[in-house]
Amino acid sequence: MSLATAAIATGGGRAGVGGAIPRLQDFDVSPERGFLPSADPLTRLPAYFAEWDRLADDASALIITKGIRRRVADLPLLDHQRLQGVAEVQRAALVLTIATHAYVWVEGDERPPRTLPRQLAVPYVGVSNLLGLPPVLTHATIDMYNWRRIDPDGPISLDNLTSLYTLRGGLDESWFFLTTVEIEADGAAALQSIIAAQEAVAGGDVEACARRLEVLRDSVEAARTSLQRVYENCDPHVFYKYIRPFLNGWKNSKAMPDGLIYEGVSDAPFQYGGGSAAQSSLIHAWDTALGVQHWKTKATSVSLYLHSDGSPDGEAHDVDEVACSNGGAPAAAPSLPRSAPIPTPAAVQNTSTSLKAASPMEEPFPSPVSGSPYGAASGASGSSPPVPPPAGHNESFLHEMRFYMPGPHREFLVALADGPSIRRFVAASGSERLVDVYNACLDQITGFRSAHVNIVATYIIAQAAKSRRKSTLAERGTGGTDLMPFLKQSRDETLQTIFKMDGSSKSS
Repeated sequence: MSLATAAIATGGGRAGVGGAIPRLQDFDVSPERGFLPSADPLTRLPAYFAEWDRLADDASALIITKGIRRRVADLPLLDHQRLQGVAEVQRAALVLTIATHAYVWVEGDERPPRTLPRQLAVPYVGVSNLLGLPPVLTHATIDMYNWRRIDPDGPISLDNLTSLYTLRGGLDESWFFLTTVEIEADGAAALQSIIAAQEAVAGGDVEACARRLEVLRDSVEAARTSLQRVYENCDPHVFYKYIRPFLNGWKNSKAMPDGLIYEGVSDAPFQYGGGSAAQSSLIHAWDTALGVQHWKTKATSVSLYLHSDGSPDGEAHDVDEVACSNGGAPAAAPSLPRSAPIPTPAAVQNTSTSLKAASPMEEPFPSPVSGSPYGAASGASGSSPPVPPPAGHNESFLHEMRFYMPGPHREFLVALADGPSIRRFVAASGSERLVDVYNACLDQITGFRSAHVNIVATYIIAQAAKSRRKSTLAERGTGGTDLMPFLKQSRDETLQTIFKMDGSSKSS
């Protein structure tokens, strides 16, 4: 490749189009484990915090006996500033998440509290700020900090993992959490390949970039295989009725329309969404690296509120949802055409998809507050809860989910977006092989998202249709969004990024 073509791929000197290549270690990302902690999560806190450990140990039983709120009332207010190091802070975030969501949702959506007691609220906000997270259940706290290897020397894989905690107890819940842990472990190779691909772009090396994208393609395929293993040991009925209610937050919630007051921190309530797969930094990294853009969901609000006969309101579901409505394995992902275009630099100028690596987000979240081991969540200072940034006019739900990621991982995505653009490089390369493998990566991500659509259809949509009770928790994803419009649009936006035969992208 000529130096001129490489300059096009890396920005040609235009500010903000191509910049420094991020180093994984600078953002608490492990080359071996990806976004998972670089060391296995702690199983206990120091003796001073034994009451927190015991409360989390007993949470499942206290949910069954409805004794969690009485137990919390007797809990002492402990000083979270006595925690030492990131591993202890991560474990504290896990046990306080378990305790908080058990406390809030023990009575379901019928009698949620307006206030979280100070003995939970004060330390929960404090440790969450240190991690750059909001004080609510997130993918990081319930999944990435919540596992133990059965064989300490064995792999981080579903067959060698157990959860440290579940809320309702049982294999189904543990398996659901651990499936995402295996996906994150699969993603380590993808993150290394993305950085190496950006290095190849900076050096103008077409073949090296193609080889790195092949690794990315295979890593996404492995993640999709892991995702589909959720069917093995997580029953859809058990998930929907017993597990899912505890994963909800208090944003866009009819049960908690004002949110939750964190006593001892603020007299005003705060609204946060709950756990969501969209909070995985790995999936965002795939999109950011390949230039996939996501926009505000086009569909109007779709209610999954249940009628008195148990049937849900909302859209008619298409064939890949219906295929899952009877349970079992998901329908096959749609077959996507293998492309063989050779885009030219002229085609680059004609595509409507941005050729910068960044997502549609125009401005990064504020930098974490200095002085903490990990950085506080955006907008947080001292002991105040973080305030989610207001949604922009065209801001996607995926972009909003960055608020629910650990601070360093959020910053990694910003740095990755500012690095050399793989998409620009592919478009300007004139290489059929490079375009083909780039499209193959997008094929795999589209397939991953199709598999996720089918899982949601099986575990939520079909179960809501069978439910006889009208529940406010049936309406939305636990992260606070309408489910199918968002998931399908995310899948379609990935598909539209593939280069067509005429050298443009499908979105052009």
